[in-house]
Amino acid sequence: MNELLACTIPPGASRTATPPLKKDPGSHLGASFMKKLALLTFCLASPSGSFAMSGAELIQSNDQFAAGYVLGVTEYRIGVLFKEDTARAHIHQCVVESKVNSETLLTVTKEYLNRHPEHLSLPAFGVVMNALAEMCPQ
Repeated sequence: MNELLACTIPPGASRTATPPLKKDPGSHLGASFMKKLALLTFCLASPSGSFAMSGAELIQSNDQFAAGYVLGVTEYRIGVLFKEDTARAHIHQCVVESKVNSETLLTVTKEYLNRHPEHLSLPAFGVVMNALAEMCPQ
C-alpha cells in the first residue's frame, strides 16, 4: 500500500493545462435564458427563512459585524430595492442628508428592537428595513 506512484511526462510533452475549447457558434444562449439562470442560481443559493439571522441574533452578535450587516441592508434598501418606490427615494434622501454612519444605523436598529421586542424573532433583514422606515417617516 505504501507504493510511490511516479508520473512521468514523455519527452516533448507540455506540463501546461489543456488548451481551452473553441466556442461553438451554435451554442449561444439567449440573454433572457441567462437572466433566468442567474435568478434561479441566486434563489437556490440564498438561505431559506429558517436559516436567516433573527433580530435577536443580530443585536447579540459582534458590534462590528452587526454594524456592517445593518449598513449592507441599508445600502440595499436605498440603492437596489424598489427603484420606482417613492419610499426608497425618501429613505435614500433621509439617510444621505442625516449623514449617519454604520454605528448610528446599528443604534437605530437596536432602539427599534427595544421599542418592538415582539420583532426579536423576525429575520434581521426585515427588522433593519422596519427600523429604516421608522427612522425616516414619510
